[in-house]
Amino acid sequence: MGRAPVRRRRGRAAGAAWAAPAGAVHRELLALSRGRADPARRPAVRGMLDGLSHGTDRTTIVQAVLEGVGFALADCRDALAHAGIAVAEADVIGGGSRSRFWLSVLANVLDIPIHRFADGETGAAFGAARLGRLAVTGEAVEAVCTPPRRIETFEPESLLVDAYAERLPAWRELYRPRH
Repeated sequence: MGRAPVRRRRGRAAGAAWAAPAGAVHRELLALSRGRADPARRPAVRGMLDGLSHGTDRTTIVQAVLEGVGFALADCRDALAHAGIAVAEADVIGGGSRSRFWLSVLANVLDIPIHRFADGETGAAFGAARLGRLAVTGEAVEAVCTPPRRIETFEPESLLVDAYAERLPAWRELYRPRH
């Protein structure tokens, strides 16, 4: 017997966190999701929610997961900085780029401007199609790969940047081996 299929839909709680205004950094819950793409290269580490209580609601869990992904990206940013590559701003594409809350979290965790594009949720597929077009037609890259139009920039807010910076060491501590 196989497992029952998992239904994937964004429920009311996830939707509430996805659209929530930025500003509330959750101090009681930390989410960790790691694996082979992690700059520390510990593929056996998977994930956890630290600080769950009977009062933890779905919205808090969703926000903690989004913040945890932001913290993982901060680790990647720091690994790049250690290699001499400074990330001063970032462009986002994909379905998550529709969420103002998510982009605000990223701007504040990473302490850099985050830019959203018109039709950014289809950016990856459109980019792949452009590469296919280049391969088939031999057209000039400049003619096919035109820059997308930025429609919004999310700037870091100092109070939130400080709050996330204060949380990052606790999140990193979750990752330490517990043997």
